[in-house]
Amino acid sequence: MASMKATEMEAASGAAMPGPAFMAYAKQHRRDVPEDAVFGQFEADDGESIRYARFPASKVIEPKGTIIFMPGRTEFIEKFLEDVHLFNQMGFACAAMDLRGQGMSFRPHPNRNKHFVKTFDTHISDVRAFFDKKLINKMPKPFILMGHSAGSHVILRFLHDHPDYVEAAITVAPMVKIYTKPLPAFFVNGLPAVMRALGQGAAYIPGHTASRRAAGAGARN
Repeated sequence: MASMKATEMEAASGAAMPGPAFMAYAKQHRRDVPEDAVFGQFEADDGESIRYARFPASKVIEPKGTIIFMPGRTEFIEKFLEDVHLFNQMGFACAAMDLRGQGMSFRPHPNRNKHFVKTFDTHISDVRAFFDKKLINKMPKPFILMGHSAGSHVILRFLHDHPDYVEAAITVAPMVKIYTKPLPAFFVNGLPAVMRALGQGAAYIPGHTASRRAAGAGARN
């Protein structure tokens, strides 16, 4: 399908929901960064660097608010570019951040191919810092958090600890419980404590290794 012209997109910007033509446009441009995008790094409470992005939707005269994306485990800002195009079309600005241990944010483990964080508590403080450092204070309100999987887990905990920071939230497949079968839940729940006691708190879970691509990259390095 041919790309929509800029004038056609602007004419459609008042629609409550994007039509099939724009859905196709957003999918086609799901790897294209909007021209008005702003990327940067901010300092977390412990001094580590966290990557963020703002997508102001500058072509929208009166934005309806700002959607703030929280990626799932191992995900990163660019995964949501298709959604950014869609929400911009619906009249919303957008923002996002690479969670600690993911994307181009600080990674606690020296092996950058290994996703690792000691606790989700630092995710919560990092999200709070994203707001407290006024990085999105010029973005239009209301602020709406949107996350997937582990990102939704972060959102639910953030809302519990800091209910006054945003006006609404959207959680997609929130990670609130891990499917453990055929192993009993008590065994899986106790496994992290056992691994830490054995000095293997940052090891892969039993039976899992690095991906073949990651392992190959590590060998070349």
